[in-house]
Amino acid sequence: MINQIWKHFQRPECGWDPVPEEYAERYAKREFSALDIALVDEVAAWAGGLNGKTLLDLGGGPGQYAIEFARRGARVHWHDISENYLKVYQREAGIGKLTTASTLGYMDDATGEYDVVFNRVCWYYCVSDGAFARKVVSLVRPGGAGYLIINTDRYLENAWQRMPPLQRLKQKLFYALNDRFSLKVGHIMPSHRKIERLFRAMPLQSLETGYRGEMTMVRFRR
Repeated sequence: MINQIWKHFQRPECGWDPVPEEYAERYAKREFSALDIALVDEVAAWAGGLNGKTLLDLGGGPGQYAIEFARRGARVHWHDISENYLKVYQREAGIGKLTTASTLGYMDDATGEYDVVFNRVCWYYCVSDGAFARKVVSLVRPGGAGYLIINTDRYLENAWQRMPPLQRLKQKLFYALNDRFSLKVGHIMPSHRKIERLFRAMPLQSLETGYRGEMTMVRFRR
């Protein structure tokens, strides 16, 4: 409920942008230089190839993965909430002379149906874990594929150690409320167990879950 209220007032179409321009440029420089080609290869293999397929980069940030997917022949649609990230993405896609599509808005509000849906390290920005899991699956056409990399509790264990005691206590409380009662306040990361449970409840052709480093990996075929 609290996240829904914030979402009502913080509207990107009205000029609200959670990512300052200077940060967007700095983050983009880092992310483009650290692009994980092995991850792109994994997505392509799981999807049975990318050439000619429609692909949604959901929460695409500065667009480093969207651009690499487009280079491999996918018809890419970028979706993110930040106009400053959109400017970076359009600039970099233009440099590469790539034809891509884009929409601006909350991840929860994405629409359409795609052969492949990709979401990486921004799941926790969704309004509700359960509703967003259903949204992600609904965006994949029957027979299509989803590939998700999600910050969960293994990542959080290291992050909590770096926090001051009071901040750590608050974050652990919010984490417990979301994990046990699905009461999500702010950008709280879910547990690996919860993500697994949400997707195993869906009617999917196939589902694989596990860890990729500190992150939870979910890949499915609808």
